[in-house]
Parts: sequence; C-alpha cells; structure tokens
Amino acid sequence: MKRVAFAVVIGIFIDLLVIRAGVVTNARVLVTPFLGALSLTACGEWILARMRVTSLVTWLPAAFVTGTVATSIAVFALAIVGKLSAQSAFMVWTTVVVLAWAVWRPRSMTQSGSWLDVGVAIGFALLCGYFCRDVAGFLPTAPSGGVLPGWSDLYLHGTVIASFGDPLAVTRGDIFLSDAYRPFYHYGPFMLPAALLPSTGLPGVGLATSVLLPFGLLIAALGAYAFAAELAGEGAAMVAVLAVAILPDGSHYGMYNGFFGFHWLLITAPGSGYALGGGLVACACLMYALRNGDRLPLLAAFLLLALLFLTRVHFFLLLAPAMIGVPILAKAQSRLRWRFMLGVAFLFVVALISLIFSPAIRTWWISLTEPAIAIDTMLGSGPEHFRQLFRLELGQSYGGALLIGIIMMLAAALGAFVIVYPIVAALWCRSKHREAIDILPLLLCGSFAVLWLIAPVPAASGASEYKQRHFLLLYAIVAVWVVARLLQICGKVELNTSARRRVSWLAFIGVIAVTMVLGRGTSPGAPAEKYMDWANQFYNQKIEVGLAQVGNYIRDNSRPGDTLAMAGDAVKDPLRGQLVELVSLSDVPAYLSRTELLIDKGGASLALANMRLKEINQIVGSPDWFSACKAMRRNGIRWYVASKGQKSGWSIENGQPVFQSGKFSVYDAGGPNATDMCESTSK
Repeated sequence: MKRVAFAVVIGIFIDLLVIRAGVVTNARVLVTPFLGALSLTACGEWILARMRVTSLVTWLPAAFVTGTVATSIAVFALAIVGKLSAQSAFMVWTTVVVLAWAVWRPRSMTQSGSWLDVGVAIGFALLCGYFCRDVAGFLPTAPSGGVLPGWSDLYLHGTVIASFGDPLAVTRGDIFLSDAYRPFYHYGPFMLPAALLPSTGLPGVGLATSVLLPFGLLIAALGAYAFAAELAGEGAAMVAVLAVAILPDGSHYGMYNGFFGFHWLLITAPGSGYALGGGLVACACLMYALRNGDRLPLLAAFLLLALLFLTRVHFFLLLAPAMIGVPILAKAQSRLRWRFMLGVAFLFVVALISLIFSPAIRTWWISLTEPAIAIDTMLGSGPEHFRQLFRLELGQSYGGALLIGIIMMLAAALGAFVIVYPIVAALWCRSKHREAIDILPLLLCGSFAVLWLIAPVPAASGASEYKQRHFLLLYAIVAVWVVARLLQICGKVELNTSARRRVSWLAFIGVIAVTMVLGRGTSPGAPAEKYMDWANQFYNQKIEVGLAQVGNYIRDNSRPGDTLAMAGDAVKDPLRGQLVELVSLSDVPAYLSRTELLIDKGGASLALANMRLKEINQIVGSPDWFSACKAMRRNGIRWYVASKGQKSGWSIENGQPVFQSGKFSVYDAGGPNATDMCESTSK
C-alpha cells in the first residue's frame, strides 16, 4: 500500500507539470507516470535487496532513486544497442524487472517503507513543482513570443530528449548533424523524459521544461533525504535537506561568486539533480556497508558510483576518489593506513618535484590543465578584488597563487560551511559516535582541490567543465553532514514515536508552505545579477514570434527520415539561436547546425560540417526555387526555413512556401520518404 501511495505521489507530480506544459489529459497521460514510478521503485528495491541493503532508514526514497538511475542507464543501453525508442526500451526493461522479481525474488526482502517516506515525497514534490511551475508552463506561451523563464540550454536538452523519444529523430544519430554519430555525453538523465514523449505528445523542449528539470530536482531531494536519514535519522534529515534547499548558498554572501550558486547551477544543468540523488544514495549504501561489515552493500555503493559516469561524469570524477578512500582508511589497520597515506604523500612529492625541476613537464601540465587560467576565469564571476589578489600572487609565486586560488574556490563553493564544517567536525570527533563515513566530506574537499590541479580543460568547453560543475555534490554532502551532526550534538532528533513523526511531518510541510508563500516572486534559477551580466543572454529570453508555429507545422507534417535546414547565423550558434529552438520544437533533425562548436571540436564532424555548409550555400545560391528544391532532395533535406529579408539567389518571399508565420517561411522539398514537391511548388 505504501509503495502504491509513493508511486501515486510521483505520478501526480509529473501529471500536473505536463498538463501545465499543454498536454491534453486522457487516461494514458495520467496513468503512465504512475506505472513508471512503480517500475522505478520495484527496480530499485530489487537491486538494494539483492545487495543485502535491506535495513535503510528510508526505504522508498532510496529505492526510487536507485531504480531511477539504474533504469535510465539500462534504457540508454537498450536504445543504443537495440536502436529502440526510449519508451520501447523502458517497456523492455520493465519486463526484465518483473521477471527478476518473479524468477529471482530476494530472500531477505522484508522492507515496505514507511508512511513518512510517502509524506516526505509529498513535501518535496510540492516544493519542486511550485518553483518549476513557470518554466513548465513555457510551451503554451511560445506561439505568442513568450519568455522562457530558465536557461536557454533547455532547448538543447529538449533536442536530446527528442533524439531518443520521437520517431522523427530516433536512429538518426546526432540530431544537430543528422545521421552522424552521436557525440559522447552523459545521456542517462534524458531517458525517462524521452520515454514519456509518445504518451504526452509534447516536443522535446516541452519535456525538458516539465519533466527533465523538476523531476531531477525531486531526485536530488529524495537522494539527499536518504543519505541524511541514514546518517542521523529521519528528523535530522528533514531539517538538513530543507536547510540545503531553502537557505541562501555561498553566491549570496562572502565571495558573492555567482558561478558557485548551488541553486542556480542545480536548475541550470538539470542532469545534475539525477547525479546528485544517485551519488548521495551511493554514499548511503557505503555508510550501510561499513556499519554492517558486509561486502554486498559495498558493491551496491560502487555500482551506483559507476552509473554516475553516464549520468553526470563530473560527479563521478569528484566522488570516486573519496568513496574509494573511505573504506580503505576505515578497514586498514593503523600501520597500513599510515602506509597508504605516506604512499599518497610520496606520489604528491614526486609530482611536485617533477613540476619544479622539469620545465617540459611543467609546460605540458599547464597547457593541459590550465589551473591558473581556470581559477582566474571563475573569480571573474565575483567581486574584482578577489581576482586582483589572485593575479597579484600569481605574479610573485605560481605555486602560492594556486594554493590561494584553490582555497578561494573551496570558500566560494561551500560558503559559510567552509568555516562551520571544521568547527562541527572538531566537536564531532570528540564524541563517541564518530564513524568511518565522517571522513567523506574531508576526502571530497581534497578531491575537489586536486581536480583543479589535474582535470583537463576540453577544447570545446570552458574552464568549468571538470573543475567546477561537480561542486554541487561537495556542497550538498558537506552541508547535510554539518546540519545533521550539529543536530545530533545538540540533542536527540530521533522520531521514535508516532506522535513525534506526525508533528515532525506537519512542521516539515509547514516550512515548505511558508517557503512557497515567501518565495512566490523569487527565481532560484536566475543568475547572480551583479557579477554575471553575461548570463542574461542565456536566461529569460523571448522566443521569436512565429517560430513555435513553424516548429508545430513541421512536426505535424514530418515523417521519420526527414531533415530540416536553415542558413546564415542560425547555423553557427553553439548554445542557442533559432535553429536550436526550431529543432527542439519540431523534433526533426538538422542537416547542419552549431558549426562554431564543431570548429572547436575538429575531426571528422568538422569535415562533414564543411561539406554540408557548401551544400547549404549551393541551395541558398540557386537561381530559382526549382534548382534549390532539387539540391535539397539530393542532400536528403525536406524542410528549409528562411527568415524575411534573408539573401538568396531565388526569391524567399515568392518561392511559394508551404507555410508562413511571423517572419519565417517554410519550404517543402518532399524529402526522401515523401512525394517530390519541386515540380508542384515551382509552377
């Protein structure tokens, strides 16, 4: 009964958001999320039970997060190997889960969760849904030129969802370079929204705004709750998670660095929520294994850790060294522990000596990792005096500057917790209740610092890629640990009676209600106003009137195998622009787009892009529509979208478009799987 109630909460959460995105309600729309939630929970329960993780303090949230992460990766694997849509892959995986329960039912399965698990899910669903209501409601406003109240990357995320969920894009590879191989990416978080595409009928961007983002936030909240509850009990967990969710992060005080805004980045990069939840449940399983001295729960912890690689690789890089270090330091005898620590110190000294006395190694290291440039870039999103201090030290001592810079990065990432954590850690170390997991926050801080020194800077990405974006996990674990342990130091927080549990839940819901009322006009995903002016070009941007109508027309009239094209500046922008928006609204792959990104990447994709750019220029330069249409058909392009005033060899305005809206005209060449339209439209 509790499992069903928990799934009902998740189902209603998704239903309300997709309805706000414009879905027409019917039985299929309403029931699908509920059945999906049952499947995810059952998957997680089976995995945890088979790994003998059977006595977690919070069973249903931990099982649901585990099932979500595992199912996402399984669906991705089935979609790639079997060339299935995400929905078909999800159905296959659900069948596997059902058979696993029928054929290999865990013997130790005694858990059923508690009603507090359900109650906490209600609270987090209310909080996440409320603050995502505006972004979820964007799609119905798009035809009138509405504002996307979020980061423009949501269009990009929508295209990934479409490429796995819509028959128009499934099996077409890279949706921005049709029929080319997909680039490497952590695709896991996009699988479940993509599985909902056929039942909702929403385009990719509609599912990015109404499912990908809010569902990721819910996963993060439930994962944090499972970790905190395992650490210090359910009462401390409710307080700790609300503290992380509600209290201002370090970007609002201290160093005022907007790039280290916990709430901003969690919403700006929706996949982070899935990885945050999965990583925290992995830490909960690690804690469970160390307490019980059982190896199978340890395997569950490292299984979830491995799944992070395709969920959010940044989190894997941060968490893996810390999770490996905790059991080594916990299980090793005192002499072995000292040998391990001395070995690590020896390797560090050898690396340091090599950097000091070998100019060639030092030059190679700096060119690959660019630590000083990365730190300088990050400091650019805060008060200038911090940056000037770093540059002043850099002019005197490179090593000293890096030390100061990394301390600044820790302070920016943790905010007040950079001071509070050592104090609480010192107090807790004096207690008789300290345990192995208590070293995890310290190891994470070390892992975070080391990544600034050794993580490479990709050619096609910024300095933040592998050095900063994982700070969300560091902040969440340190903050939850500090609040939970502080509550334990101050007094008992166990909910050991029914009355305490009811009162605690009512207080929990009350705090959420007050937060919703007081935060009615706030936008947690907004970039810092004072030091991140550059971010405004990617946030709260209006869509061009007519583009949504064009996307709807192309989507309604397309067949699998169709391709669309635009020309000019729309093809260049790597992050946003009309072609990116059109692909996300129509779900039809682009012949060529984001050329500036391909130039940075180089290789075979750039060669293909250059060839296709010549073909597009030939289409645009054709003397008449008939010639342009034939060129489109030769290259497998069905749809060509032109803007009013665009220069071409043939008249855009008089080329007999099949559809017009706003300043956009749509031309139909018929495509490889449709009738040749060149003759009919040229007459």
